[in-house]
Amino acid sequence: MRLPTRRVVSSLPVILAIIALLLSALYVIGLVFDWPAWLRGSNWVWVRRVPSPGARFWLMPAALAGGLALGAAAVRGGAWSRRRTALFLGGLIVLAPLLQLAVAAQHRAQPLSLVVMSATGFWQEGARIEEPLRFAREHVARMPTYADVHVRTQPPGWPLAYWALSQGLARFPAAADWLGGHVRRYDCLSPEFVGLSAAQMAAGYLRVVILALSGLGAPLLYAVARRFSGAGAARLAAVGYGYLPALLVFSGRFDVAYALLALAAVWLALRAVLDGRRGSAVALAVLVGVGSFFTFTAAAIAALALLVAGTAAVAAFGRRDGRLWRVVGAGGAVAGVVLLFWGGLWLLGVDGLAMWRVGQAIHREYRLNYPVWFLFNLYDLAVFMGIVPFVGAVGALLGRRMTANDRRPTTGLHTLALGWGAVVLLLNLSATVRAETGRLWLFLMPVGMLVGLAWFAERLRGSSASPGVPSASEDADSAQEGPSPTLSPTLSQRAREAEALSPAPLLPRSPALLPALLFAAYLTQALVMGYLLGGRAGEPATPPPQWDVPAGAQAVTYQLGDTVALRGYRIDPAADGARLTLYWQALDFPRAEYSAFVHALDASGATIGQSDGPPAAVPMWCWIPGEVVADERRLSAATTPDGFAVGLYEPLSGQRLPVRPPTPDDRIVLPGAE
Repeated sequence: MRLPTRRVVSSLPVILAIIALLLSALYVIGLVFDWPAWLRGSNWVWVRRVPSPGARFWLMPAALAGGLALGAAAVRGGAWSRRRTALFLGGLIVLAPLLQLAVAAQHRAQPLSLVVMSATGFWQEGARIEEPLRFAREHVARMPTYADVHVRTQPPGWPLAYWALSQGLARFPAAADWLGGHVRRYDCLSPEFVGLSAAQMAAGYLRVVILALSGLGAPLLYAVARRFSGAGAARLAAVGYGYLPALLVFSGRFDVAYALLALAAVWLALRAVLDGRRGSAVALAVLVGVGSFFTFTAAAIAALALLVAGTAAVAAFGRRDGRLWRVVGAGGAVAGVVLLFWGGLWLLGVDGLAMWRVGQAIHREYRLNYPVWFLFNLYDLAVFMGIVPFVGAVGALLGRRMTANDRRPTTGLHTLALGWGAVVLLLNLSATVRAETGRLWLFLMPVGMLVGLAWFAERLRGSSASPGVPSASEDADSAQEGPSPTLSPTLSQRAREAEALSPAPLLPRSPALLPALLFAAYLTQALVMGYLLGGRAGEPATPPPQWDVPAGAQAVTYQLGDTVALRGYRIDPAADGARLTLYWQALDFPRAEYSAFVHALDASGATIGQSDGPPAAVPMWCWIPGEVVADERRLSAATTPDGFAVGLYEPLSGQRLPVRPPTPDDRIVLPGAE
């Protein structure tokens, strides 16, 4: 009677793989056709923005092909040296921000403006801080009055980070001008920029820093994965990190920093508990303590790290081993540092407990209440983590023991899944979030993605080139990479015993195509979500900069003042005169708003038509060095002009900017059309 049970157990990965493929296909189809209505939420709806297909669309299939190629390389058998592994992970660090920019490029002509202009209220509040200590002290009283909901519910860390960055950049005026000018150019007509200095503007690049650092999650994820899985599965999960759907949808948001914080916390907790590294316990405590100044989610991140380390310690050492006290020690260190940190702030007049109470009260006002929100939380988590890894994580939780008489020992991924699943369950039961977990639970998603992808990779073994962990290959990898980074000798031995005790599968070996289809489904869902749910901020009103004079223009070289040059012009005939297009170039950031005069001349040099006003629709104070701005003028005249006189002047005084090389009356005379 045990044979059917064993067949069911061993076929579980195949069954779950088919379910994952089916659910992923249905979700992608539903998202493309925008049906059914609940697919994007209930009383909170994830905004669906369908970009116009353009020349940049090729980036999406290129991203898919690149991900598949990297996935195939990750699971390829044979020994990997330390250098090869380091180069692979280094490439993934660069890949993650590039993928986010590729998705942003589908929605915006200036992809980086996506992360700069969607900086919520932290930047706007922080850039204008005058006295940081006073701001922190008054933060509790001001929380209900802030314009942005995120500033109302969080500690003052992020606004003060923007303030600190602006103060640092103010010491380097040239860098502040360059960075601030580019930020201003993203949307210089925005009222949020009124009154900001160059350094305050440049502080907006903090979000770009978060974007650039987002790829650091790949090596952190790999380091955690090697504790619980083989090298091939760990590399595959590191590749999948860059394609995490939530990263592609919420590129550059502050929540991405929390994902990195969570991965670093889990890694440090494992080192502290399993390896007995006291320095790692101290680093974990400091990381959580400082992180709590930026977000109260730091408490949940600490719980994730300690639960993962605790379940791993029980599996590695046994329930009665004295080394389990390391978990208590690490937790005590975290609690102690948090109390010391906020206690010191309390002595300075900063009441963290009051901040938390006010934030929770405001959260209750805005709290969503989806129908069956408990299930909607899991649904939201699944789609923004990836349906394939979510189903794989469920498999890792359920696949360890399916019958009462199964005595197989605990395996590594099941241990990791237990800690991760416990935090998901506790957060869900707390009811502090009632759906909209796609961003709020982003810190949980990298670990869940690791569990799901690695579990499928290890359980669905095909040929030697398919995702899996053949013992010879993994042993070679470990030998090349140095001391084995597996969870512990005890747990590694138990994992090998589990493989030896595994019953003969219903299918002798899963087809090699199935793991590849699963990874392709994960990548496809992620890119489709980024394409249809990305673009979280609207397109800036200011057009993107141009850098070259069009090929059909007549080239000239004149400098007007210190910051502007005339690089070319084009004349097009019109029924009642002519249309003249001037091509100005910014040599530096213009410090004033000048006006241009354009005079149409007859054969004797007399003025027969005139057009005065700012040079082009883009204000001069928006121009950035090297940018070429087209200034189109329509001049009405009784006859076709024989030439034009152009120049710049200060609107208030009327004084013309000096022209170099010098010209009479500081005006540039251009010949008419031949």
